[in-house]
Amino acid sequence: MYAFTMTAIINPGIPNRNLLAYITKEEPHLNLFYCSKCKLLKDSALNVKHCENCDVCVEGFDHHCPWTGKCIGRKNIKYFNAFLISTFVLTFYVSFAVWI
Repeated sequence: MYAFTMTAIINPGIPNRNLLAYITKEEPHLNLFYCSKCKLLKDSALNVKHCENCDVCVEGFDHHCPWTGKCIGRKNIKYFNAFLISTFVLTFYVSFAVWI
């Protein structure tokens, strides 16, 4: 339950607009792309992609999870993986306990 809660409440990696504006002014990068939906400059090195369901850009975007109703990205993927593993272990344990 902890892993599910942490996946659902932690920021998945939505970039800070002020930080990206500072980076582009102080140190221009050659690998910047513009997201017309978010109106945000994205750095290709951060693997920032746009989520159509949440309508935001997310660093390290993996997918939009229907169970949590949130994007899975760089900052919450470890909790999502822990949630999947704990769900699998619990399902296996309950199935084995019922079978015996």
